[in-house]
Formats: sequence, C-alpha cells, structure tokens
Amino acid sequence: MHYRRCLKPDRWMGVILVVLAAHAASCQPRATEPAEESGIQQRRQAADANLRLAVAYMGKRDLERAKDKLDKALEFDPHYGLVHMTYGLFYDLTNEEKKAERSFAVALSKDRENADILNNYGQFLCNRDRIEKAEETFLKAARNPVYRRAEIPYTNLANCVLKRDQVDDAERYLANALRANPNFSPALLAMAELHFLEDRVERSFSYMTRYEETGAIHNARSAFLGYRLAVAMGDKNKEASYRLLLRNKFPDSLQTRSLDRQPVPQ
Repeated sequence: MHYRRCLKPDRWMGVILVVLAAHAASCQPRATEPAEESGIQQRRQAADANLRLAVAYMGKRDLERAKDKLDKALEFDPHYGLVHMTYGLFYDLTNEEKKAERSFAVALSKDRENADILNNYGQFLCNRDRIEKAEETFLKAARNPVYRRAEIPYTNLANCVLKRDQVDDAERYLANALRANPNFSPALLAMAELHFLEDRVERSFSYMTRYEETGAIHNARSAFLGYRLAVAMGDKNKEASYRLLLRNKFPDSLQTRSLDRQPVPQ
C-alpha cells in the first residue's frame, strides 16, 4: 500500500504522545526458567528498538519504513501492548480508522492498565468527538497510581473537553496537570489560552510568563497568544517582537495569516 496517498494532515503531530516510556521495565514477563526469560527479554528489547524507529519514521512521514519497523516489532513480540498501540497511531495517521480502533482494542487486551495506551486511545476518541468515552479513558490513565506523567492525560483531557466549551472542567483538569508537574509547558500554555479567552488577561499573562520561563521553544500557537497578550496590554515592543517571530518562523501558519487582518504597530 502506498501510504503517502492517505496521509492525514498534521493533527497527529500535535498530540502529546508517550509511546516508549520507562514503562517497558514495568512490563515484566511471566515467571520462566532463566534461559527462557532471557530470550523473552531479548525479544522485548528488539521490539522496543524497532518501535522507536517506527515512531521516528512516523514523525518524518516516512510511512513505508515505519510500517516495516512496526511489522518487525510485532514479529519479535506479538503480545506487547505498546506494539499494538503504535499500530493504532499508525492507522490513525493513515486514515484507516477501523484498523486503528482494532489495534487499540488489542493493545488494551494485552495491557489494560497501561497509561500510555489509555492516553493515546483517549486522544483517538477525542479526535472523533467521542468526548464521554475519551474523558473516561484519559481519567483512567491519569489516576493510575504508578503512572508518573499524569500531567499528559490531564492536559489532553482539558483540551478535549474544551471542544464542548466545558471551560470549568478544562480549568480543573489543567490545574491537576500542573499539580502533577508545575513546569509542564503544554499545560501552562493551555491555561494561558483559557484565561485569555475568558478575558482574564493578567492571569493569562502570568501563565504565559511561566510557560516562557520553562525554556519552551515558541510555536505558532504560543507566539500568537503572546502577540494577542501584548496587544491587550498595550506593550508595543512585545507586540512587534511577536509579530516578527510569527512572520519569520511561521510564515504559512493560520496564526500568521491572520496578522494580515491586524493593523501594523506604529
């Protein structure tokens, strides 16, 4: 199959993914004789190596090579939940929704409590406006007592419920994310955006400042929020600086194109 023909836009790239976390160490094989256990561990390690390559190729949109590495990972360890989860991400990326759904279902049948699988399946559901099921799935991931990155599903969940204008719920989930990790830049940016849209400019500016203090590299979304905050606060120097950043670094973005409808600062 020529996957380039069915590649979807950049929606997938914006998703916060944790595909191969330190989780692998927690997925211990069943009790076996030492020689057999060693063989199982070697196959798991080989599967992990191929998964990392598959994800890297997916990020580069080299889907033929990504599929090849996924197939190799499956050969090494057909019972590994993260392999099937990554198939789900792959098929989501190529617009093969039924295959993606089946892959996530298999992944959860192999490792039902895996928070990485739950987080990515939650995003899959949210992208299809299955908000209630997505919320249940994200919360299961976030509340897993052994998961150390609860800020990720909480942030994804906040962005998801905003699709239904559930502002209070989104703010609560973002607060949970920042309790888990006060310096998690995606949650700080989302909180800054939420407060800005609710006309709480000073609180938005506070979260934007914290976002920038994390050292996060600006994208079009964050630079545009910085620009709008500068306009709202009458800071002409920052307004001009963000405008220049958008035009130089993100000339083709929707945010930059919207600047054509904005007055140029004097």
